[in-house]
Amino acid sequence: MLERSEQNAEQPWSDQSLIVVGGRQRAGAIDLDEWHAYEAALIVIVDPNSNRTEVAVEYGSPAEVCAADQPSIVFKAGERRGDRLLVCTQTETMEFDCRTWQRTRYLTHPWFNDVHHVCYGDDNSWMVADTGLDLVLKIDQEGQVLDSWNVGRTATWDRFDPNVDFRRVHTTKPHEAHHNKLFKLGGVWWAVRYHYQDAVQLDDLTKTMSISAGHPHNGLIVDDTDVMFTTTNGCVVRMDSSSRQQVACFNLSKDSHPDSRLGWCRGICLAEPNLVWVGFSRLRPAWIRKYLSWIKQGFQHKGTYGTQTTRIALYDLSGPKLVREINLESIGMNAVFGIYPLKDSH
Repeated sequence: MLERSEQNAEQPWSDQSLIVVGGRQRAGAIDLDEWHAYEAALIVIVDPNSNRTEVAVEYGSPAEVCAADQPSIVFKAGERRGDRLLVCTQTETMEFDCRTWQRTRYLTHPWFNDVHHVCYGDDNSWMVADTGLDLVLKIDQEGQVLDSWNVGRTATWDRFDPNVDFRRVHTTKPHEAHHNKLFKLGGVWWAVRYHYQDAVQLDDLTKTMSISAGHPHNGLIVDDTDVMFTTTNGCVVRMDSSSRQQVACFNLSKDSHPDSRLGWCRGICLAEPNLVWVGFSRLRPAWIRKYLSWIKQGFQHKGTYGTQTTRIALYDLSGPKLVREINLESIGMNAVFGIYPLKDSH
């Protein structure tokens, strides 16, 4: 299934408009594990100037690249480059034309399981964070693996059989690293690892950026030298890539919603030098029980199951101070994995 919304030519998107990628939750699925929870992958356009939101793409993965029995279908993090947006599902990678929202390229591979990020590599290749196998894959446009890097502590093929079609496997958890973002600085590739609370250099796993504020999920290169990471417990951490040391840490919960839980913090987009959009996904009970040891009490305050709604929020990091929020549940989005500018800044 691939659906495209018809944009109204009389209402052009402003230069501040954003692309938000994620998914829609199944009805009655609030207590399901994440590998069953989402029924449709969504790309949503948000115009902060007018508060207009629109579903640009609603997508369902074909049965042959999914596990049977309620596979989770959701868009995870990617990269926008020019008029192209690269995104991934759990088991696929694909590119869209941001002007028409037609799909322009598509790749899948039997090793894809719980893919969390895809970005443009060198020589027309794509780099894939194959989270379910603790692998980073460099793949060409014919779907052939050109190179791979293990980011866990155990060799991938000591744990898994390379002849298995992992697209048909619901989950390989527990993951060792659970890497969820790839980025390149100074010609060197890095992977963000949730469980190890760091970013690691692919060609030298002894070189890391330690992220002690929380579990990192997504990141953004700033000024071609620094990296900003979100942590799932609501922090934005800025690291200097040359020293691999923390420059600043912004705790977003201090100013916003002090009486309730922010939600699962994931996805970041720079609006101005000191203004960032950050994504929050409403916490589900299964997440609270399994992952959020930093939540002790009080998650009954807000919302259907204990936290703020799924949304994007603009923060002034000089505080940090919450500037505004845009609710995404009204348009059917229940998880945010990435935020990108719709247009290049001028």
